[in-house]
Amino acid sequence: MSKVAMELLVVVGGGRWLLVLCALVVASTSAQVLRDTKKYPACLVDEDCLEYHKLADHVCYQYFCYPHKKATEALEASQAGAFKDLPPCSRRRPCASSQSGPGKERQVCRRHHDKRRVSVGVCVGERSNKECSSHSDCAGDAGGFCCNEYCCGQEYFDALKRLPCSNDIGCQVRNNKLLTVV
Repeated sequence: MSKVAMELLVVVGGGRWLLVLCALVVASTSAQVLRDTKKYPACLVDEDCLEYHKLADHVCYQYFCYPHKKATEALEASQAGAFKDLPPCSRRRPCASSQSGPGKERQVCRRHHDKRRVSVGVCVGERSNKECSSHSDCAGDAGGFCCNEYCCGQEYFDALKRLPCSNDIGCQVRNNKLLTVV
């Protein structure tokens, strides 16, 4: 049960309305934007994954590092289920339709920008796939922040701000991609 549902349990008390309300809250919070910065560290470019996080065979999708080589192998071996939270996808193997339904967000295949080098995409929820140019584009359930031109949650926004800059131009690029709260 989510923290919000538990707080409602205390505030509202017992009864059938509470059960329905809790079910709605849990269903609405189960399809959230990506928040696990330890499993999928923050990045702005592919080099961030290796240089700052020491993750070989990872590339930067949107704003997070993803193990594309292992994902490609799993997809080719029809074992994409090994990546339950962010399954790999391709044009021939789209995101599973079973990922949509009550309490689950529709998944879309987000391809890497360098399609010649990285052939596999990653299934992300529609909210995590929303493009943005300012934080206001990401209001509501899209995460609230614009990170590297995609909506993200505060965890990734804060993690991206902590990435080091190698020079002034790098800092300017980073700060342009990480827009301040509007």
